[in-house]
Amino acid sequence: MKEQNNENEILNNAFYKGSEKKSEKEPVQNDFLKNLIENDEQEGSFDPASALDDVVFSGGAKLQSQRFVEKSRKMSSVSAHLASEKSSAEPEPDIKEPSEPEIEEDSSFVSFESADEEYQPKQTSSSTKKPVKKEKKSSFSKGQKVAISILLIIFIAVLALALTVFLMHYFGKKNTMADNYGDNFRDTIVYNGVTYHYNPDVTSVAFMGVDRETFGLKDELVGTAGQSDVNMVVTINTKTGKSNVIVIPRDVYCDIDKYSHSGKYIGTEKAQLCLAYSYGDGKVTSCTNTVTSIQRILYGVPINTFVALNLDGVAKLNDCIGGVTLVCPNNFADYTAGQSVTLHGDETEAFIRSREHTLKGDENRRERQTAYVKAYVSQAAKMSLQNPSVLRTVYDTGKGYTVTNLTLSRGLFFGTVILSNPAEIMNFNNVVSLKGTLKEDKLHYAQTILDEKAVLETVLDIYYVPEK
Repeated sequence: MKEQNNENEILNNAFYKGSEKKSEKEPVQNDFLKNLIENDEQEGSFDPASALDDVVFSGGAKLQSQRFVEKSRKMSSVSAHLASEKSSAEPEPDIKEPSEPEIEEDSSFVSFESADEEYQPKQTSSSTKKPVKKEKKSSFSKGQKVAISILLIIFIAVLALALTVFLMHYFGKKNTMADNYGDNFRDTIVYNGVTYHYNPDVTSVAFMGVDRETFGLKDELVGTAGQSDVNMVVTINTKTGKSNVIVIPRDVYCDIDKYSHSGKYIGTEKAQLCLAYSYGDGKVTSCTNTVTSIQRILYGVPINTFVALNLDGVAKLNDCIGGVTLVCPNNFADYTAGQSVTLHGDETEAFIRSREHTLKGDENRRERQTAYVKAYVSQAAKMSLQNPSVLRTVYDTGKGYTVTNLTLSRGLFFGTVILSNPAEIMNFNNVVSLKGTLKEDKLHYAQTILDEKAVLETVLDIYYVPEK
């Protein structure tokens, strides 16, 4: 304790000079000490003796405080300055300096010098500087980036279109699978000693042209829906792309299902094919009733798809491909046989609908209809090969004037299959008109009695494959 008091007195004498009485000592006018004391007063009170005591006897425990280290450094500076002052000033009264206490070496004790070198205050997260990452400079110019972006967009668009076409093609094919077989269908037919097997790759679309400007019934009475003046079956081989059109005379006598005005089924009787359409609602049931009669004529082959077109749609479909050019097959109105004709608007309807009121009238009309179908298909196919959107245009144009179960996916499937054989479709000539004998019935209506042998041969040629 005595040693500590001596140290305090030495340090106090460093701050005061002149008077022997402590209370009367005046502050030393020394710039170095003055600045040091002022700085210390600003930071807080500083007791040199207390600081020394902390260093010597605390075992270095307070070295964890940065403030302590700074104060210790200041104390060392004071001691050094005191020594220099003491050597230059007048000799003070002899004061026996206390001997330094022997301090056992402690591993926890750290000298001021070592503290200066080894102590590194822990930096907080706020003072820690994060390394700045240098951005890698792109090797592409702005123009190249724009070009790459455009190509990427085009690629995605083409991929999406291809996927859409694929899915529509897939579901279109799936929906055309034959499942609507007629009552008289036979999977195997033996004819002239040859065995024929039905070809499931062939699908069919029944087409009807109705002699009405609108679809429906008059006064909600069955039998007033109109008649199908045009009856054709379009066949498509989904594997080869080959297509055919079978034209069936409207006056063919066949079995048709008849219904009362209230819609009650009456039975089946022989009548003209065109009347089958009238026994229905003028829409879907009329179409399905007509398809049933057509299947009976064609030995029960499956027909899953139908399209009925009214009179108002004829000119619209004709003009949506820019008109149709053909050669007139017979004399009619102002047209002569062999004449090249380009049909537009209402003249298209007159050309394929009108007939003379004779037994040959319907036959002549059927010849003009056949010539028109050939020309229309060929012209539409050529345009579609140059611009595939033509198929969609034809489909969209006909929607408002048709009753059909032909979906867009199924229509796209048919179109792509047909266009896969461009050489044939651009010069379309695969049209077969069923042959028969034309005569008048008791009421002087025309009727056609089909040649059953010719009909069977047509069916075998299109729908069946001979056994090898």
